[in-house]
Amino acid sequence: MTGAKMTVEGFNNLLKSGYLATPNVPTKINVGISTSNPTQFDTALNKKIPIQNTEQADSCDATTGWSGGTDSAVSLNTTIFKEGTGSLNIYKTGTTGTAFSASKTVTSLDFTSKDLWFFLYIEDITDLVSTGTAISIQYGSDNSNYYAFDIGISTLVDGWNYIKLNSSNISSTVGAPTITACDYFALIANVDLAADTVAEGDFMIDDIKLASSEDYDLDFDTDTLAVDETDNSVSYESTLSLTMANGYPITEQGHLTDDDALYTHNVSTADNKTTSELFIIKEKIKLLNTNL
Repeated sequence: MTGAKMTVEGFNNLLKSGYLATPNVPTKINVGISTSNPTQFDTALNKKIPIQNTEQADSCDATTGWSGGTDSAVSLNTTIFKEGTGSLNIYKTGTTGTAFSASKTVTSLDFTSKDLWFFLYIEDITDLVSTGTAISIQYGSDNSNYYAFDIGISTLVDGWNYIKLNSSNISSTVGAPTITACDYFALIANVDLAADTVAEGDFMIDDIKLASSEDYDLDFDTDTLAVDETDNSVSYESTLSLTMANGYPITEQGHLTDDDALYTHNVSTADNKTTSELFIIKEKIKLLNTNL
């Protein structure tokens, strides 16, 4: 990791450890996918990602149960995907309207105080509307009772997008969805003209899942903790196993206390985590005596 910053909270806790009996020490890490430069005033990672124990609504490894809407089709893509063995192509085949869509009755999950995550691939965002809502997501009980999320074209990029939705960005609620038993998912994409089509393989979705607050945390590997009194430094490692944080281009990492106070915030060159890779994150914090 490069560009490391100790936060104000982290520095103050170092002071507390010298004068108080019970310092608030870091115990866990978060990882994320933002490349924004960290500052000492950061209180959280810029875009943390779930690490482990998420609940899968649908793996998108098969077309079973998926239905395409008007002017729409769904197929399996085993060449371009983020997790598992494939992703789902959703594409526009007709010219009746300006939308194409797909929906499914997915695994029933409790959405209370959780985040809905999925990967969305767009070959060329100019295939979608030039302004306004490019994607609408419906998640809830059925097609009459759901939470609606509208995603603007300005927030999307060519290639893989990492979509996170929760109660803070619900656009509207239709009917009376049962939040403790959400088993309906639909994606509606919008184009400018009814005559516009989107080719198979140019738009796909993968790995629909829910993440609880604790799914973003990974405990320190305390066996690696080492204090060097000569060097005035402390170093330790954290390991992302083969099953953790897969599919994301990891760029940032932070150390946190049990109550989520951020000690340090680092950024690095993006490294895409896959099921065949074990990530070992090493960090060394060194204090300098400036003889003031």
